[in-house]
Amino acid sequence: MTQPSNPRPASFSPNAAVVRYQTPSIDRAVSFYTRHFGFHLRMRAGPGFALVSRGELNLILSGPGTSGARPMPDGRQHNRAPRGTAAIEVVSQGENL
Repeated sequence: MTQPSNPRPASFSPNAAVVRYQTPSIDRAVSFYTRHFGFHLRMRAGPGFALVSRGELNLILSGPGTSGARPMPDGRQHNRAPRGTAAIEVVSQGENL
């Protein structure tokens, strides 16, 4: 697994965008965002949490067993279907992605 590029606790600039994603596998999510989209691992806390960033975009990746995976107060489970979209600019160096 990739080691954090900055192991210090995360702090965000006022211009930062922070998005939280629930994922069934933190390892797979970190690998996906770092390998394919140029994110850097900033923090890893156990098997259920990671923070990756690219510029001012920060993705909080939460896995099973984290607070975001708990049922809502009325007992309903969170809908894991995407509720929005994100656009990430990828600059190709002559490769087709």
